[in-house]
Amino acid sequence: MRVLGFLVALILIVGVARADVAPSPLEQAQALTENAIREFDANAAAIDQRTGLGAELKTRLQTHHSQLGAYTDPETALRLAQLDAQLVDQLAKQSYVNLGAVHGAAAAVLPSIGSKKRAYPIALYVPSSAAPAKADPPLIIYLHGKGESEADVIASPIVRAWADLSGAVVLAPYASTSDMLSDGTIADLISVASAGADAMPVDRRHIYVAGNSLGGFAAFKLLAAQPDHWAGVLVIEGAVAQDDSDSVAAHVHGKPIYLVAGANDASISAAYLRQLGAWLGTHGALVTYYEQPNGTHSLASVAPMAGKAWHDMLAGVVPASATVETVPSGQTPQPNRP
Repeated sequence: MRVLGFLVALILIVGVARADVAPSPLEQAQALTENAIREFDANAAAIDQRTGLGAELKTRLQTHHSQLGAYTDPETALRLAQLDAQLVDQLAKQSYVNLGAVHGAAAAVLPSIGSKKRAYPIALYVPSSAAPAKADPPLIIYLHGKGESEADVIASPIVRAWADLSGAVVLAPYASTSDMLSDGTIADLISVASAGADAMPVDRRHIYVAGNSLGGFAAFKLLAAQPDHWAGVLVIEGAVAQDDSDSVAAHVHGKPIYLVAGANDASISAAYLRQLGAWLGTHGALVTYYEQPNGTHSLASVAPMAGKAWHDMLAGVVPASATVETVPSGQTPQPNRP
């Protein structure tokens, strides 16, 4: 009986101790995402009516939930879940945050974007280093890669570190990767950039567009569509699609463009990006090329050189580029499709 009593007491002590232990970041992320899925399901019809993205958002939530355990940094997983949960809650309640009041990271919604005037998801990071600045901070519109979301961008410790060091505000728009390069999506992204800049205290003379991978393709399209809007363009392991070569060539003169390549990138090769830099230069672009040794097709693998490009762009620096390969007159380099 004494042994049984001891075991019962031990179980009670352990139970109390476990109750006092706060859930881990991963456990918090899983709970947040599960709650977001339940809230989405309860308001699916209304969310789809407001955004036209119901099915895509549900798939995204499910995908993020299934991948949370794969994050090497549980804090990143938690930040991603927090952004997803904020977005669903705003869309369900049709109560959107004031962009001008955001400090740190936040999901947000622009209520009337595009020809269909639908609610448009974005994610935002306003670093504390932007607050004490005497002048309004620069704004970077950051376009995510294929299979990613705006929440992935703002949850990234890499992007947040760049923003913290530079004092730049980062706005990441949602974009469906299945039609990210369509004329309709590009028009929506331009509207998002304009509406975001109007809603925040940022320096309208220093608005930049950046993108990695598929987002880099889209960044070139935004440059061609609205060249006077951008103070500079940062493309990380992205390219110019062949269909866009004429429009890009016609609008890059005098524009600072920063190209980042991974030396071992099998998707968008460094050799291609060197050729692209030369081709852009023949059309008057102010091209700076950065190549990350051993870099592959991932943002983390090229982060050191990409961070330098980010800093140079915001500082207005156009340092000497690495030697670029020449392109025969009248030809454009052949990009890999996203």
